[in-house]
Amino acid sequence: MFAAYLPVRLSLTLITATSRRNLEGGLLCVVGGLPSNISSIGKTTYAKNGNVYISINITDGYPAIYKIDTSTAQAVKGLTIDKATDINGFGYMEPIK
Repeated sequence: MFAAYLPVRLSLTLITATSRRNLEGGLLCVVGGLPSNISSIGKTTYAKNGNVYISINITDGYPAIYKIDTSTAQAVKGLTIDKATDINGFGYMEPIK
């Protein structure tokens, strides 16, 4: 399970655990590489191959999708949506084989 929440201080925290019922084995750590001017975080996240993808809205620029490496707790800015004010959610589609 991967979950993210936005504390009052506006620093993103990432929780990783192997079971929804057992968070005892999880790790709570501050994620580095995120902007300091976060206004909100989108309503959906996506996890694949040890990474979590999350939309970040900022106060003075365009929102973007960030990739968070769960093994290092480091975020990297990915896709930016020009002319948008926020990203509420996003999805991922795989081709049918």
